[in-house]
Amino acid sequence: MKSKLLACCFLTAAFPLLASAGVITKSSTPYPQYVPSSGVPSTSFSAFHVYSADFPKGNLIVTKRLLSVSYQTTKFPAAYSDNVQLCYFNPYQASAASCVPAKAGATGSTAAFDNQIFSIGAQIQIRHELTGKPRSTLQPAGKESVTFNYGDL
Repeated sequence: MKSKLLACCFLTAAFPLLASAGVITKSSTPYPQYVPSSGVPSTSFSAFHVYSADFPKGNLIVTKRLLSVSYQTTKFPAAYSDNVQLCYFNPYQASAASCVPAKAGATGSTAAFDNQIFSIGAQIQIRHELTGKPRSTLQPAGKESVTFNYGDL
């Protein structure tokens, strides 16, 4: 009887090591952006970092990969132009692994980052390259969000 109970405990303990999928959603509001007197484009961005607390307990051992990314961008209504990019950073990297264009004030998803390594230290930035009236401050219309869909490698 003890051996059956012990086997059951080991079997139950092994389940977190099996393939799993998960979703992490983050939201943030980009900072207002000052337009210099020269009118040169300036960049405002939201950074969505992945932390250990974002993963279910016991799920950090297995290497993960991105399956898809969904996003919602805001817009800067007073901007003359707002060129938006979505950029993925591999864990603990200072340079983006890849960037794709997005639309301001839109919702979408991308497969451009599929199969990238995904773990603690990864991040996505939504970048807005803005032009506007010189010496003005451009305000964002609202929040931005990113949803990471991931699975085991």
